[in-house]
Amino acid sequence: MGPVHGESTAEKMDEHIADAVRQGAEILAGGVRREGAPTRLYYEPTVLASVPPSALVHQEETFGPIAPVTEVSGDEAILEVCAASKLGLSAAIFTRDIARGIRLAERLTNGQVIINDTSNYWELHMPFGGSPRTDSGIGRLGGKYMLHAMTQIKSISVDVS
Repeated sequence: MGPVHGESTAEKMDEHIADAVRQGAEILAGGVRREGAPTRLYYEPTVLASVPPSALVHQEETFGPIAPVTEVSGDEAILEVCAASKLGLSAAIFTRDIARGIRLAERLTNGQVIINDTSNYWELHMPFGGSPRTDSGIGRLGGKYMLHAMTQIKSISVDVS
């Protein structure tokens, strides 16, 4: 695990972890900057349990190695927790019931939903991007969608008579 991007990212990790713990979360692993590392930018991979949906780690992008775990019961509770966040780039659903996973995926307001794989899955030919009503960007990357976003279409007519 390498260093985080910069001191501001490490400080955001500090803030997000402290905020989650203040709200009742428990640190299961990590939670600190690595002792003896070449710089203070090495953060131990962190797993937080019992993280409330109001925690900053659920409301802002951390850009560091934090895995917040929030336990809920039932599909409606899952959708409610997800809707409480202003983030909407991608989501992952792990389930033995694929039909249930697809039903949830259709109702989530994320730009991408992956079932039974990590949410960092991205094929270059697939569109990737945020979702309306979220702070996770606009437009799409990947395939023809990226080309459309980077293209200014112009029509030129020439009379050659």
